[in-house]
Amino acid sequence: MIRGADGGERSQTNALNDVVVHKGGVARVVRLRVMIGEEEVGPYSADGIVVATPTGSTAYSLSAGGPIVVPGVEALIVTPICAHTLAVRPLVIPATSEVTIEPIAPWADDLLVSFDGQVGTTLITGDKVNVRRADHRVHLVRLEGDSFFELMRAKLHWGDLSHRTTAE
Repeated sequence: MIRGADGGERSQTNALNDVVVHKGGVARVVRLRVMIGEEEVGPYSADGIVVATPTGSTAYSLSAGGPIVVPGVEALIVTPICAHTLAVRPLVIPATSEVTIEPIAPWADDLLVSFDGQVGTTLITGDKVNVRRADHRVHLVRLEGDSFFELMRAKLHWGDLSHRTTAE
């Protein structure tokens, strides 16, 4: 949900994989205030922030350096995109938490919120993005075949030494 400076709801969207706050156009550093529940995590200086579900943990969050979260674990993942300090690391938090992301002026210009890789909306000064688990659950169909770890081994080549170069 996006709340305006007046505290009123400006927009609400459901996402299965992730919600991303980032600059529009050319990637540039932004400063974002991040809260988990009522507690401030701190200001993030990064190219953006990904808030992902376990389902989305193997997508943009993983590419940005976030962890892989096994299906069935009830959690949210907060991953900075190209953080501009080593002190800012990805977080795995309880799925019951609410994450609030607020742009810090003057870096609040030209910010976008994307839902599941689709551009959602632009942010304006004073907006806050609130991300929380939906009240309803999604039921996914799992077909017979490879397990989660078999798929990860195949797709990410875990333990596969055949991809090593002779220089290693």
